[in-house]
Amino acid sequence: MHKVEVYNDINGNFELMEYLRSSVDISVFQTKYFLDLYNATKGLEGIMLVCKNDGRITGVLLVQIQDYFSSLPGFLTRRAVIIGGPYTTDGDLESAQVLLKEYRTYIGKKVIYTQVRRLYQNGIDNNTFTENGYTYYDHLNFIVSLTEGEEMCWKNMYPKRRNVRKAKKEGVEFTEIDYDRDMDRAYDILENIYKRARLPLPEKKYFEKALELMGKEGIFRVFGGYLESNLIGVIYALCYKGIIYEWYTGSYNEFLNVRPNDLIIWETIRYGIRNGYRIFDFGGAGNPNKEYGVRDHKKKFGGIEINTGRFELVHKPMIMKIAGTGFRIWQMMKGRK
Repeated sequence: MHKVEVYNDINGNFELMEYLRSSVDISVFQTKYFLDLYNATKGLEGIMLVCKNDGRITGVLLVQIQDYFSSLPGFLTRRAVIIGGPYTTDGDLESAQVLLKEYRTYIGKKVIYTQVRRLYQNGIDNNTFTENGYTYYDHLNFIVSLTEGEEMCWKNMYPKRRNVRKAKKEGVEFTEIDYDRDMDRAYDILENIYKRARLPLPEKKYFEKALELMGKEGIFRVFGGYLESNLIGVIYALCYKGIIYEWYTGSYNEFLNVRPNDLIIWETIRYGIRNGYRIFDFGGAGNPNKEYGVRDHKKKFGGIEINTGRFELVHKPMIMKIAGTGFRIWQMMKGRK
């Protein structure tokens, strides 16, 4: 018989910790690291639903509840995001169904909507979500198979090779950053990008906490592009169970002409190959029916295009309509700052 338990904190739960540790194909986004990170960050809350069948753990579902927009009422902005979940043992669909059903009951109307961002290794099919009220949307991603080796990966990214050579010729150097010296500057790079795009970015403390929780284990790493010893571009990478996830990345706008982004991605791919990783995951490439310049950039690295899809479940339909207006107001407010 299936039963679901809900946790905000799993410290001391050795059975669950061992399940997460030993699950070979679970993503980093469905682990204790991110549960702890969410609950240590202003504007975020993390909950983990655990499914058991006859007392044995068969799946988990880690949910991030977001309320970033402090300038707007929470009932207009609060949403839930599930990345890479639900995760179940051997893709057990029955446990996935139970988790999604119990989650919907638990969350009630605490959020406006829930968005599920499926990853390529998820074995849960579309019907499992749609049968639980979710609407499916196409959403692309690119993954690079690192097992093909450095020579083949370099050959496959033909359109970007010239840019990588240009970056090297201009003197851009790639290395893991000096965290004590350059972590603030790395965040400043991201903040500049997200301000221009008028999109929300977690506060600096979020990444400082991520480094505290995952840095020593080599899971969260920040690689940078340096020009004359100055950090001009970064990639925040999550390195977990054979996969390198591009979490956040970007460069100062005034240095784009020396192509640091292309060099950083290529050198991170090389790092993955040389350290036994299997996959470089670009972290999403948008809706195929909408123009998206970032997708064109990622496509040129020669990865495999996949359609992981996204799913949404609206808990408050009327508020959902208002929320879109609320977000646009927030963007305009950001644009005036």
